Amino acid sequence: MKQKKKSPIKDKPLRYAGQSLDERINKLINEDAVPYLMATFLIVYLAGYEWWRYFSNPPPFPKTVTFVAVMFFLFCVYRLRKILKEIKAIKLGRDGERAVGQYLENLRENGHRIFHDLVGDNFNLDHVIIFRKGIYVIETKTYSKPAKGEAKIGFDGERLTIKDLWVQTKPITQVNAASNWLKNIQAVRVRFTVCCQ
Repeated sequence: MKQKKKSPIKDKPLRYAGQSLDERINKLINEDAVPYLMATFLIVYLAGYEWWRYFSNPPPFPKTVTFVAVMFFLFCVYRLRKILKEIKAIKLGRDGERAVGQYLENLRENGHRIFHDLVGDNFNLDHVIIFRKGIYVIETKTYSKPAKGEAKIGFDGERLTIKDLWVQTKPITQVNAASNWLKNIQAVRVRFTVCCQ
């Protein structure tokens, strides 16, 4: 009789910077994009099969199948373009989180504790830094910059301005909400206190 085995790891491994975004990318590719790719292949195959039958056997109805295939193909292309656009935006965010995470890792040498991608209810904290003087939450936002010209981001204490035109307050709201969430979780607070002593 085989003896039951279990993992020697008691706690889940720490998450890495940008892990939530990687999970979203994988979901978009595997759950959202792949079915459309497979369906597109299937409908094009059926249309090709009907045309093959058209030239070799009794007359089928390739025009009807081709019309359905073209409509379905166009719908799938439309959906795939939206998915690819979202994947591109998520990858930009993920790469930004990773870059900031790698930079923050240098703080470990000074005794700081660094946590990445702490997951809450329908949100995540990109980075949390803990040291004797406090706990800091860092929200990472990555914006594309123009191929030419100056990329300028300003902060007036309440909002970000991008190229002096676009006003963005969401990151400030997010980091404030994340800080409040972190303060209100007793179990996390106790765990972090123990880590810092």
